[in-house]
Amino acid sequence: RYLYQGSDGGGLIELDKRDGTRQKLNFPANIIVTMKKDSQGVLWMGCYQNGLVSFDNGKIKHYNTKNSAMKDDDIYGIVESDKGEIWMASLNGHIMILDKKSGKISSIDFDGATNFLDLVAGEKGVLYAASSKGILKINTNTRKYKWIDDKIFAPYSLNGSEIQTLLYDSRGWLWVGHSNGVTAIT
Repeated sequence: RYLYQGSDGGGLIELDKRDGTRQKLNFPANIIVTMKKDSQGVLWMGCYQNGLVSFDNGKIKHYNTKNSAMKDDDIYGIVESDKGEIWMASLNGHIMILDKKSGKISSIDFDGATNFLDLVAGEKGVLYAASSKGILKINTNTRKYKWIDDKIFAPYSLNGSEIQTLLYDSRGWLWVGHSNGVTAIT
């Protein structure tokens, strides 16, 4: 019945699909960068300077650096792992994991400063993070990671281009949107 719209400055907007009316909801953040629905139908929103917010049948739960173990409040990528965890990628270079059952947040520490702009689920147990440094491949079971070598794109190297968005399709192809265009890794 309802469609939810994250906005840049207006918070969360609820659109009634039956009559077309819109209303701004009482929401803890004004700038919503990303929205994903999990396997249980809960809507998760990454917010600029306001962390992570869940919206479940009108109930809002807010996670940020002040009330949890989050390392950053600028969430630009959200994905649910095959184990049901909520993984987050932040603009300031952090990968964080929320255990939905316990409410505890952990993180992966890695070397190198980067800005994460997107996060997608790949093959079972694998996530990909888009960043200013390239593509980070993460094993959700071991929590080990590796940067995907730029040589994989040869002869169409990304030449240091910023990875802005990712899509993992039903054929197992990883589509990479970057500052120089779009590339598919097959």
